[in-house]
Amino acid sequence: MDNPVPTTPGEDAAEPTGQAAEQADLAAVCAELQGELDALMAGPGTNAAAQSLDTAVSSLKEVEQRNVSSVQLVALADR
Repeated sequence: MDNPVPTTPGEDAAEPTGQAAEQADLAAVCAELQGELDALMAGPGTNAAAQSLDTAVSSLKEVEQRNVSSVQLVALADR
């Protein structure tokens, strides 16, 4: 990497401070987003969504079982 040599005393000191401030801002934003995610995951909507998904999967399994049974009946009728 090509890093320019500072031409004035203290010029290189400003960059780490800027990077540190940027890192602090990034850490604060990440913490805020994590808090929002935790709140969403703990909310009542999460449980309702999971139950809805379970119901949908259960319904699909029932339909699949009926289809398998229908295919078996057709196969028996063709004998």
